[in-house]
Amino acid sequence: QQIKYKPDAGSSAKFRNYLLGVSAPVGGVGEVKAQYAYYDQEGPAKAHQLSLGYVHNLSKRTALYGTVAYLKNQDGSAMALAAKGVSDTVGLKADGSGRNQAGVQVGIRHAF
Repeated sequence: QQIKYKPDAGSSAKFRNYLLGVSAPVGGVGEVKAQYAYYDQEGPAKAHQLSLGYVHNLSKRTALYGTVAYLKNQDGSAMALAAKGVSDTVGLKADGSGRNQAGVQVGIRHAF
C-alpha cells in the first residue's frame, strides 16, 4: 500500500507512506502477523517501522492478541508510535528529531 499526503493550504508538510504486511495461520487457532512501513518525508527525514504480532483465538468470538513494534527515525525525522498507527500529529510524540521508539500492545478482543 502506498499513501501520499498532500497538505492543506496552510501547511507545507508532504510525505509518502509505503506499507507491506503479511499474516499466516499457526496451529489452527492462531495467526502471526508482520508489517514493515517506510515513511519518506519531504527532505532527508525518513522513518522505518517493523511490527510483529500474534492473535490466539480462544473461541469463535474471543481472541487474545499481542504486538511489538519498533520505529527508527533517521535524518531528523520525528515520527512516533500512536494507538492508531504511526503519526507525527497525534498519539505519542517522539522525544526529539532522530529519536527511536518501541512499543508493546496486548489485549483481548470479544465480538458481541
